Amino acid sequence: DQDAQLAPPSRLTGMIMSDKAPTHGDRIWILESARLGSELVENGYYYQFFNEDSLLNAAVRDGTAVMGEAEFEALIFFKEKTLPAAAAEKLAGLAAQGIPVLWVGSQPDRDPGFSDHEQRDRQVQEAVARIGAPVLDPGQVMSALQDQGVAPQITYQDPQPGLGFIHKTDRARRAPLYFLRSRLRQEP
Repeated sequence: DQDAQLAPPSRLTGMIMSDKAPTHGDRIWILESARLGSELVENGYYYQFFNEDSLLNAAVRDGTAVMGEAEFEALIFFKEKTLPAAAAEKLAGLAAQGIPVLWVGSQPDRDPGFSDHEQRDRQVQEAVARIGAPVLDPGQVMSALQDQGVAPQITYQDPQPGLGFIHKTDRARRAPLYFLRSRLRQEP
């Protein structure tokens, strides 16, 4: 019926490990990106994370950016202020081949390294300019995906905050598989 249930919280656990941890630094980014991820899922979009190496080795096939076994119809960057120059160049190439790139909260304007930083920062800025995507607020992501022609994997009449899913592809048949699950932590 649903995911394994959490044990009821004890008073002692509540005193030792408060779920009201201070929100600062990296924790803000984690919470805000988790909110965006939840909004994507409740609107029928399945998301995955990728790393720089996967991005650098990406290829476009049938209108998707293929990174290993993962296929992406759009690439969303959340509050990224830096991007390696080679990754920025690769993104510009993917965007030129029709892969939507969305910047949420900020867009990178410099390379994270120190070596030849002026030249590499300029490369990042030029690549981001070639992509030409505006910086979006988190609340604009769903409409931006729709505007770019990126359809959700599952279509609902209304957003479904209590329903999660995993989207995989059967390699032998190239058939989509969906694993649906309840995201609620209490009995219905």
